[in-house]
Formats: sequence, C-alpha cells, structure tokens
Amino acid sequence: MRVSVLLQILVLFGLSACQPDARVEQPAEAVATQVTVPPPSSVSSDPYSYANYLEFRVRHVDMKLTVDFDTRILTGMATLNVERLDPQATSLVLDTRGLDIQRVSKNESGAKLSDLSWRLGESDNLLGAPLEIDVSSVGRAGRFAITIHYSTRPEAEALQWLEPAMTAGGESPFLYSLAETIHARSWIPIQDSPAVRMTYSARLNVPPGLTALMSARSLRSDFATGEFTFAMEQEIPAYLIAIAVGDLEYRAFGPRSGVWAEPSVIEAAAAEFDDTPAMIAQAEELFGPYRWEQYDLLVLPPAFSVGGMEHPRLSFITPTLIAGDKSLVGTVAHELAHSWSGNLVTNASWRHLWLNEGFTTYVEMRLVEALYGEDQQKMEELLAYQELLVELSELPAAEQSLVPAKILKNPDDAFTAVAYQKGAQFLVFLEHAYGRPAFDTFLEKYFSEFAFRSASTDDFMTFLQTNLVETMPGRVSQEQLHEWVYEPGMPAEVVAPESLELDRVDASIARWLKGELELQDVPAPGWSTQQWQYLFGQIPANVEHAQLLALDEKFKLTESGNAIVVSNWLGLSVRTGYLPAYRRLEPFLTRVGRSYLINNIYRALSESTPEDQELAREIYRKASQGYHPTARPAIEALLYPESED
Repeated sequence: MRVSVLLQILVLFGLSACQPDARVEQPAEAVATQVTVPPPSSVSSDPYSYANYLEFRVRHVDMKLTVDFDTRILTGMATLNVERLDPQATSLVLDTRGLDIQRVSKNESGAKLSDLSWRLGESDNLLGAPLEIDVSSVGRAGRFAITIHYSTRPEAEALQWLEPAMTAGGESPFLYSLAETIHARSWIPIQDSPAVRMTYSARLNVPPGLTALMSARSLRSDFATGEFTFAMEQEIPAYLIAIAVGDLEYRAFGPRSGVWAEPSVIEAAAAEFDDTPAMIAQAEELFGPYRWEQYDLLVLPPAFSVGGMEHPRLSFITPTLIAGDKSLVGTVAHELAHSWSGNLVTNASWRHLWLNEGFTTYVEMRLVEALYGEDQQKMEELLAYQELLVELSELPAAEQSLVPAKILKNPDDAFTAVAYQKGAQFLVFLEHAYGRPAFDTFLEKYFSEFAFRSASTDDFMTFLQTNLVETMPGRVSQEQLHEWVYEPGMPAEVVAPESLELDRVDASIARWLKGELELQDVPAPGWSTQQWQYLFGQIPANVEHAQLLALDEKFKLTESGNAIVVSNWLGLSVRTGYLPAYRRLEPFLTRVGRSYLINNIYRALSESTPEDQELAREIYRKASQGYHPTARPAIEALLYPESED
C-alpha cells in the first residue's frame, strides 16, 4: 500500500496530523476504547494475532461464498487445510472479528462432515475474538481439513459495500475488500498474521451480470449465473486475499497485464496506465523475474479510501490517479514494486513494516527514474523527504526508528513516513555506499533468497552483513547501520534530496507574489501535479484574495478534473478564506473517498471558523456512508473532538 509522495501537503500547510492515504484507520468502535495488545506468546510471535500458528499452520483455504448486496453480507464456508506442527496440541485457534459462526466440522472421507466443538473467546474491539476449535478428535494426523460455516456482518471492517450512486457508472452496486493490516479476520476465519502464508481458492456467487475478481487466477466466469471460481497457487499472507464485485470491463496492455474499470472509466484508465508493461520489464531487469504470472490493475470507484493496494496479480487503484498526464503513475509503480517487496518477501510482523514499504518506495523511485526521468523522480523524492521531516518532528522517539522501540497498540499506526521514506533513504544510503551495480545485484539476490517467505529485520540485517558488508569491507560501519535501523530521527550525514524543477516553481511563485512577475508569465500550464502542489504550498495564509481569484480564473483550479490539484486547492482556499472555491467542497467531499484527499480538506475546515466547522459536519453527514469504514474515525476525530476520551 502506498503512502503517496503527494502527502507533502502536510509540509506545505503544516498539517502533520493528516492521515497518510495508504494508512488504514482504526475501526470506528475502537476509537474511544482502550485496546489491550497481548504480548507475544509461545504459540504466536505476533502480538496482533490470537492464532497459534507455531502449533498449527493453515496451508490452504478454500472459500465458497455468496455475495448479497441487499443485506451487505457474505455467507458460506471456508475449508482450511491445516498442518500440525506440535504433535501434542489439541486446540486450533483462529482470528475472527465480527463473524457469525454457525458450524465447525472436520472433513471425513468423501463429502462426510463431522461436527467439532468450538467456542469464541472474549472479543477485543481491535483484535476481534479467538475462535478456539477442539481438534483432538483428528488424532495426531500431520494434515487435516476443517470446514467453518459462517457469515460476515454489514459493518465488517475489510468490506465496503457501495450503493450505485457511489460508483462511477451510477447503475450497479459495488463491493471491494481492504484487509491490510489485520482486517482479513472480519471476512474470513483465518490465521491473520503476515508470518503465515497460504494458498487459496474460492467460488463466489454474485448477482448475474456483475463481474467478480480476486487476487488470484480466474478459473471460470459465468456472468449469466453469477458464478466465478479462482485459485492462488502461490502462498500469500491473509491480508493479501482480496475480493471485488461490480460492473467492470477489461482492457489488455499485453499478454500479462491490463486494467479493469467501470465502463465509463475504462478508456481513460487504459490510456493513463498503458506504461504498465514497461514498468514490469524495467522492474524485472533491475530486481529479477516477476513471479505472479499476471499483473492487472483494478480502478475502484471514487469512494476507494487509499491510493493503491498491492494485492498479488491485481492491484487496487484509486481513480484519482487518472490525471491525464501520467504524473501520478508513481503509485502504480509503487504497487507493482510490492510484487517483490511485500508480496514476494513479506514483513514477518507489522513491527517490521519498513521491509515492505521502505523497500517498495525505493524500488518505486528507481522505476520512476528509469521510465519518466530523473527530474520527475527527484520531485517526488524531495516532497516525500519533506513529509518525513514533518512526521519525525511530531512522532515520539520510540516510533522514529525503522524498528519501533515499542509495540504499537494498533498495527495500522506503523504506516508513517518512517517506514516508507526513512526506509527508502536507508536503502539510498546503501546504494551510494556500495554503488548501484553492486546494490542492485544484492537486492535481486535478497528477493530470490527470501521469495515466498516472511522476513524480519534481523533476517535482512544478517543477509546484508553476509552478502554486502563483509564482501565490500570499509564502506559502511556497524555504528552507521545501527543508527539507521534502531535509532530515532535521521542520521546527521544524510544529504537532503534536491529538485531543480521545484526550485523553478519556487522562484516563479515568489516573484509573482511580490508583483515582480505577471501571472501570464508563470509557466504553470506545463506543470505536473507535483509542481502545482508545491506552488500552493508557497502561498501564505495572508495572500490577497484578488491574487487567488486571478490564479483561479486563469487556470480553472476550482473546476479542475485533477483530484489531487482540487484537494490541495480547496485546502488552501479554506485556510485563506477564498470563498469562490467553496462551491466545490460538497461535490468533491461527497464523491471522493480517498482519505488523503478528503482528510486534508476536513482538517482545514475543522481549524477554520465556527461556520466552516458546521459546514464540514453537514457535508460529512451526507458523505460518510460513502467512506470506507476504516476511514471514518480520523475524520470524526477532527469534526467531533468533544466525543474523544
């Protein structure tokens, strides 16, 4: 999942509390309640999972589910193929949250099922409830299968059910899942830890005429009956199991990649993202073969709450990336990069998130540079670095190191610029120290060595020591490595990235604000999205409204079709009291669900006048049902601070 470099709005307007767009927020019911995170135990080393995966390991899950848009419920069964790791263990423990369990049985010969005893433990508002299953009757079998009959609830955190009005087409409903970090347990009874990898298969029954997709190979698609079957032959963690159902069309880019989108969006999406095959080829040249056969994109409806989500074979993408000039395709590069870092090699626990996101951000930088040039890459790197400095200034010291010094109450809180940008800058440091050719060879070997495995920071540091530090001595000291990974802040030796393109924007806008440059001489028509954002950030709060009006009229900012530009422009307009732009607030906030874009505006309104605060609450009452369940708490904390404990 990508925390976009576009989050530099935090820096430009000093809004460090705005939530990263790829960060899944705490479930609504968990906001006002203390969460008790259990310590790692002898049966699980993951503090966010009840599953006793050191005693039993789920190797495959087969799902048979019916999708009901009227009730907003998935109903069916999940059959788990389990390997016994401890011969003495007799109780299998799975993760669940809000699931209605009807029956648990073991699979006998043929189709015969025999009921097993089970119980749901005490429920925690974040972690859910452990499902404890007595498997003593299966004997000491090394492998066995159990079937769980269950249904989800309408409020399941991983699932967003969209009414037709919330889609681009406006005629058919839509369903999609977003399970990172620990939300898979809200739609599948599973071992919900990144330490556990499994294969999966599924048969979905959906309303006829709609298309069902999963992060897996499609085996059969019957649009007339609404039956679809899938298989994922490579082992993945539970958070990468994904589902989407809606009115969708496909455009192929080539033999192994293409894009899915609603019919009204498909042509624009195909044009915007048609560099995907070149991205795949470039990534393979740098870091080794793509191991997932197919790489498709799914453009979600506008309500999608994040920039992108890296499910294997099928990355979910926000439509707000369709800018018309490919200036935002860095997010696609980021999600593709996860095919190596995150999906192929997965962080063993969320405490080691930088192994997913720091590596992916670095690979993204390399892909953007190779495909779109160093100028584009440097703009994105500088904005991201500025974002990092802001977050470091506000995070407690214990959360400023790549491996947090304490266990976070909510694993979603690990999604900060530290994991993404500090992690990437550590790899930039290593690249400069050892040279790009040697570092590329090292990374390709790392991805190959740990392919389809979950790794910890200790695993990586040991591999680094053996395969780079000791083979090229004297380049990096042990003290430097320790400081980068385990100490707060940034090492003093870091050199901030620079961007000549953003320097030119800075010079132009400074002269215009002083009256030394006419607006028609500002070279804005050729600017990328990043340059526009940077421009907005240089405009002070006391700017004359006549200047904003001139800027708006010349470049049609309030009416822009670029969602990133609109979000930043509306945020600036609220902070400066530029009222002509207010007409776009409600249409934008009731249409777009991407957290980064809407949180920016809600925060500006919440910090403005009492009238603006009431306007924000009025709009939210209309828009909230279109936002993902995990996106609402951050907005509600802004608009209703008096309700916080």
